Amino acid sequence: MSTKIAARVVLVTLGVVLPLLALEVTLRLFGPVIPGNYETGVWAEGHPVVGHFHIPGATAWVREPEFTTYLRFNRYGLRGPDIASEKPAGTRRVLLLGDSFVEAKQVAERDALPDRLAASLAAAGVTNVELLNSGTFDWSQVHEYLYLQYAGPTLHPDLVVQLLYVGNDVSDVWPRSRGELRDLERPVATLDGDGALQWPDWHRRAMGQGETPLTALSRHSVLIRAYETGVVDKLRYRERDGQGIEGHMLELFQFKESPQEVRAWKTVEALLVATRDEAERQGARYALVVVPTKWQVYPQDWQSLLAAIGEADDDRWVLRGPDRRIVQLAEANKIPVLDLMPAMRDAAETGQRLYYPVDVHWTAAGHEVAAREVSRFLTDADLLR
Repeated sequence: MSTKIAARVVLVTLGVVLPLLALEVTLRLFGPVIPGNYETGVWAEGHPVVGHFHIPGATAWVREPEFTTYLRFNRYGLRGPDIASEKPAGTRRVLLLGDSFVEAKQVAERDALPDRLAASLAAAGVTNVELLNSGTFDWSQVHEYLYLQYAGPTLHPDLVVQLLYVGNDVSDVWPRSRGELRDLERPVATLDGDGALQWPDWHRRAMGQGETPLTALSRHSVLIRAYETGVVDKLRYRERDGQGIEGHMLELFQFKESPQEVRAWKTVEALLVATRDEAERQGARYALVVVPTKWQVYPQDWQSLLAAIGEADDDRWVLRGPDRRIVQLAEANKIPVLDLMPAMRDAAETGQRLYYPVDVHWTAAGHEVAAREVSRFLTDADLLR
């Protein structure tokens, strides 16, 4: 009797394990061919300096309703191919700082800003330029400044181009309460009474803290990772408004500024100057690119957003206000600056979809427009000499 039971247990176990192994092998060999929305690898982790960053050498497929892309990160954690530890003679390195717009997990590597920009520069006769993509999701000006301090001496950029996204980069430096500052798990910056930057202590979450056995297994199994991101995370974060707005973005578009917004803009300016000074200290030039939101580019998206939150489209809103403010701050501090909004609006009027309808990021067409404008900006301003 015990032998029969043992045989049944073995058969049941094999009936469960073998299909799972087959799914694991299928995902590893053929990518995200199984229906659903998920990721097949862990490609970011906590970082002691910048809070979080890509895992060097990591790869993963990302499957979402609007796109499916393959991600790879080189030995430095930059998205894209590996680079030499020593900068090749005659090569000019351009370090792109930014958040998820620069990281661009929504498009293939060949369609993202760095590759498109390299191609556009080459077409303009500017060769021997190496584009380094350090863009990372959920980064702010604070993360980007700290990353430049940390990685700049290793990467040796000749030019640092920072892309500032109106959608959340100003919101990320909004004044915080004392309670928030006591319990920081990511780096932030504040201003003292004299307007100087302060760096409150933050505490990186210890490895394994809050990590479930499922999360630990997902580091080694693409199937477990697909289940974690495709099922568990979807249940965990199912309450979303579908608009993708973050933080205090709407306040930025209001004509009247609050005291908190005034202080946030002062922090933005202080971080711009600090990042410029750090780039110059490392022997690199510095330039700024302003990235508009899809709500500023597409009137229909703005109307949909207001309808979703029950607001009226009246004279309280100044959609070009934040971009103009950033340009003014940059020019006041002698920082070369490009505002992408005019080019994006012109391209949108031709019928091109530059942002995904649901996702807030650029499509391949959006990256193409941005690359063309940034290429023209860099060459016209002679920033690559």
